Amino acid sequence: MIGDNILSHTDIITELIENVNKYHRSDDTRSTTSRDIAVCVAMQILTYAPLQRRTLTVMYHPQSPNGGWATQDGKSPDQAISEGAPHLVKLVQNNNTKRTAGTLETTDVYFQRLLVEFHFAIDSPKTEDTLQELYDLYEVLNDKAGLANCRLMQADGLLSPPFASPVTQNLIPIHTSDAAGDNSFWDPIENKILALKESDQASRCYEESLQLFRESNCHRGQAAVLLRQGSILHARACSLSPKSLDRGKYLEQATKKYDEALALFDLDEANIQTVKTNQILLDITKANVPSRDLKNRAGEIGKWGRDHKNEQLSLHLCILMLRFARREWHRYTSFDAAILGYECAHACATELGNIVAAFVSMSGRAEAYHETNYRPAAIVMVEQCINMFHPVLNYYDDLINSTNDKPLGKVDRRHIIIKKMDFVWSFATYAGRVYSRIDSLDRFNSWEDWFLSYVEKDENYKTHRREYLDYQDKPNERSVKEILGATLEEIMDEANLDRSVSRKYRIAEIMYKRLIREGNWREAEAIMHRFIEDLTTFKKIYTRDMYQMLACHLIGDTGKARETLDSMTDDEMFKNKLGELNLSEIRGHARFASFSINAIHACVIAEDWERGARILSKLLDLDPNFIHESSNTETVVYLPFRLAIAGCIYLNNSQPELAFKAFLKVRHILEMTRSQTVDIDAKVGVLAHNRTMEAYLILADICLRCLAAGLPVGILNSYEHGHPSGTAWEEHALLFMEEARARSLLDSLVTSPQKESGSNKLGQQISEMVYKRRALTHLQFLSERTEEQEKELANLAAEIENLDIGGVSSSTSDLINTVTSPIAPHSLFAHLNDDVIVIEGAFYRTGCLLLGVTNKGIESFQKGTTRLIELQRLVMNLMQTMRTMDGTHSEDEQERKSQVEALSSQISEILLAPFTEIIRRKRHVIFSVSEPLTAFPFSALMFDGRPLVMHAAVSQIPSLTVLYHLSKRPSGSSTPTVSVFTKSLSEGDVSAESRLTRQHSLPMAGIEAVNISNMFSTWPIEASTLTRGQFRDHIEEHTSVLHIGTHGVVDLENPLLSSISIGEDFRVIDMSQIQTKANLLVFAACLSGLGRAVGNDVLGFTHVVLGTGCQAYIGTLFEVSDFASMVLMTLFYRNLKSNPSLSLAEGLRNAQVEFLQFDNEKATEFIDSLLDLWNLPTEKTETDDEIKSPTDIVPEGKYLLTLQKMLLPQLDWTSPFFWAPYVLIGYGDFSFFRGPEIASLNLVDHLIGQAVDEVA
Repeated sequence: MIGDNILSHTDIITELIENVNKYHRSDDTRSTTSRDIAVCVAMQILTYAPLQRRTLTVMYHPQSPNGGWATQDGKSPDQAISEGAPHLVKLVQNNNTKRTAGTLETTDVYFQRLLVEFHFAIDSPKTEDTLQELYDLYEVLNDKAGLANCRLMQADGLLSPPFASPVTQNLIPIHTSDAAGDNSFWDPIENKILALKESDQASRCYEESLQLFRESNCHRGQAAVLLRQGSILHARACSLSPKSLDRGKYLEQATKKYDEALALFDLDEANIQTVKTNQILLDITKANVPSRDLKNRAGEIGKWGRDHKNEQLSLHLCILMLRFARREWHRYTSFDAAILGYECAHACATELGNIVAAFVSMSGRAEAYHETNYRPAAIVMVEQCINMFHPVLNYYDDLINSTNDKPLGKVDRRHIIIKKMDFVWSFATYAGRVYSRIDSLDRFNSWEDWFLSYVEKDENYKTHRREYLDYQDKPNERSVKEILGATLEEIMDEANLDRSVSRKYRIAEIMYKRLIREGNWREAEAIMHRFIEDLTTFKKIYTRDMYQMLACHLIGDTGKARETLDSMTDDEMFKNKLGELNLSEIRGHARFASFSINAIHACVIAEDWERGARILSKLLDLDPNFIHESSNTETVVYLPFRLAIAGCIYLNNSQPELAFKAFLKVRHILEMTRSQTVDIDAKVGVLAHNRTMEAYLILADICLRCLAAGLPVGILNSYEHGHPSGTAWEEHALLFMEEARARSLLDSLVTSPQKESGSNKLGQQISEMVYKRRALTHLQFLSERTEEQEKELANLAAEIENLDIGGVSSSTSDLINTVTSPIAPHSLFAHLNDDVIVIEGAFYRTGCLLLGVTNKGIESFQKGTTRLIELQRLVMNLMQTMRTMDGTHSEDEQERKSQVEALSSQISEILLAPFTEIIRRKRHVIFSVSEPLTAFPFSALMFDGRPLVMHAAVSQIPSLTVLYHLSKRPSGSSTPTVSVFTKSLSEGDVSAESRLTRQHSLPMAGIEAVNISNMFSTWPIEASTLTRGQFRDHIEEHTSVLHIGTHGVVDLENPLLSSISIGEDFRVIDMSQIQTKANLLVFAACLSGLGRAVGNDVLGFTHVVLGTGCQAYIGTLFEVSDFASMVLMTLFYRNLKSNPSLSLAEGLRNAQVEFLQFDNEKATEFIDSLLDLWNLPTEKTETDDEIKSPTDIVPEGKYLLTLQKMLLPQLDWTSPFFWAPYVLIGYGDFSFFRGPEIASLNLVDHLIGQAVDEVA
């Protein structure tokens, strides 16, 4: 009945229908008619059986949404099957007659097997009996292959419902458009069945089936069993921790099973594609195959489907890749596996030519990046989705236009329009959230305006809305309102209001965050207050109240948040759906996750702990696994936030044990996610969410509470905390605080020994991979690019394809996870010098934790009440005032100076007062503190009535653990050698008019460069002609100090693209690839203040610079006076030159104190000493035979210095504007030569003593 030229499944169905119509003729009296009719009936059964089986599964299987045969009007399983597949039941009954007569054939038994499959489809109580009957029939026929199929069906039924399969690891192949996103119908069900738990009975059935297939010499049957066994092993491996020894064993066993299956399927190309897909997924999990190879293999599967006209199978396998990727991220938080899974799905969909699947694979990657707070990458992915948006809409429009005006055609059209609009609104909502995270108001508004414009013009949307509004005018309006609680028009109006409130909040939030980043906290808070006030003009709805509380949370207005919360009933907090959640578990899933987390989060924001406990208890009644990984109402990716909120409620309701367990679980999930993520910026983002990041700090808080309560530390032995044994309570607190600090920098530090070895291929690959991936993403993120950036982008994209990313990713993770185990507290303390105190501090929503650490241990600690928002106001006020200073003796300036001192005193009272007695005994204060103090002039803090720098050296470190690692780095030289980079001013016009327009050239930086170079008998390196490669070569040379005196450009929107001005801009991101031999890097221009704190992890300048291999760097917090920079840097290098045994911290302190002691006479003396250099005859340097002269660098140097002498009386040398912005970050106790420092220290003490009354 099947003709020639049959190329696809559709062709087969078409041919069958034509032949059935041809031969199934009741008026035909030929002798062959009965046989033809029987064959036609059989073909019809075979053709429609898959659809009938799926229909019965959806209607009756208890695990399908709203399924369950027992609830369908009391029908028995036989009745349900008879109604769903009447021809099959009738044929089997006829076959029973044949069986009685002894004329039953093997082909007849096949229909009995179909009937058994239908019983499996509805989970019938008769399944076991009908399967046994079938088994008995095959025994009578001595059909071992049939017996094997019985055992195969039995095993599959034990592990999987009929809408899933062990072959797909119980991943449900849902509709393409939902394959990577949330699906309220199937996600809860898939969560229940994904485990594929070990079943001895299923294992025995598979082994028996395999043996029977071997005995019958059925290769395809053997392959089918091996494929299932391999997939089960793979699923079990994925469910285990990456550190589990069994994981590797299962993966190797799965590899062998798949290889055997592939060989046995032989020429069965369709099943071969299924095996190949599973092999791709297995290799993603193993993480030892280059990603380009995997994507190529995935593309071949799509190409096969297109070439062989079996697009449906290739699409099914593409969906399997999408579901696998989603599971890896949402259930196992395996970021790398998820991203690669989505990339493989995209390759398959692209070759197949399926635009929807390609779009979904891209949006899946965007979601993963968004959820790790890697904003540039998320935006890049979303904008690629937007580029594909119209082709996807055209696909839906073509489907809509292909329908007819018949009743079924109208139903199809309505269904497709709803599907299209659901796709449009879902993506629009998601894209809006992503854009709102990047603090770019223009990009956010541009997207929102474009989308709303599209919706207004789309004819399908107009039709969709018109049909909805027409529907409410019909007699069933009352039932609609009873079911939904409102008319359709009211629902649509509220949806529009929701969107309006949401957009207003997003705009306000973007403006607030940008102003905070710029340090303008007053205007930032005014923006939020205006938003809160504007909301009072809106109708009282759920969205209005929730966003109002979020706005209050941003500005720390707990009272207003509590007022809003008190105005809502519990039912209103669930959008009046609380009763519905009680009625039906399945119906509640779509709303349960968002409403429940919003409800308890609102209680935490408003600090209504009693109500929070009551609602949390209610939620646990509805879902006992509400805060557990096995919850069916939340994925593991989002679970940490839910756990953290619950932990806060427990902690404030006197349940510290439950709180400790909850926050330990948050920590475990976050650490697991980081361990399975190679991308540095994604790893940073994992800890970026304030609430989850605070988990580490609250764990520390609980430890200090237990210490205060006198509880024995041994009670921690029952918890899996991972800290060394013998650790005291306060030491546990320190270790938890350390875990929230500079984690990506630590990853870089522990791999740097690998990278330093030029012969180590792994280290080179890690460095290259990090740099190129970062550069590509951040260049793609730019809304506008130069021609040079476009060229670089194209080159990077091509180069990344050739990187062995798979192998490198696996090796990098293994290396980092091996090395980054917690360092014992006594080791952290022991490397500190006797005269050092480290102030470790963390500020968060409800208070602060402060520890005073010396080489004796934690000498003091305090749980303070100063909240993050309160300290943020003080710090930003101080920084904003300092930026407006000019360092003169004017009245306005003296007023600003008094304001800075007053604010400094308030911050000192918080930060220094708890450790006053310890600080008085020490000569070096190291700050390891969280935002908003990650970029702060600590030397200007008031201590005992004077700036702290007058008492002790000051430095800063991202974390105590970072300090430990930096202190272990060896010094390359006992005598400092210096390379100085500057831009010459010798070219072009040097007229008086020119001098007024070339301030950006930093003329004093040139003088500074000449002074420093002269001290170390070298010559400044001309930066204006250097390429990036040449500059990188200089940095990687053996010079112990690199002084960079060129200007810098700060990019606030994309900090890693901020740059140092050389021949071609050298960006911060370009340092990711560098391993320097220098011990100290000095950035004397205005770039280094851009370091941004993301959560409590360091992403910006500090991470990149310390990750290059140096011990420390000196930079400025904001743009400084180039004259002050020249003076201070000259003093600093004089200290290094005259006393190499001086530590970097003492060297900078001495320079700052000497600067503070300057007056007109001393400053004149200083400038005269510099003028002497311009008056000396030119001479050769040690490194160059060419005659050099200071005028080669600064032709007007002598004039500029003379002019500056005339301005000296105007300057207030004690102004923090001049000396406070300079910060030392890193290992401040590093010295080039360990020797006596007494002479230098005595000099400083003498200077301080001389002018103590004046300064005080």
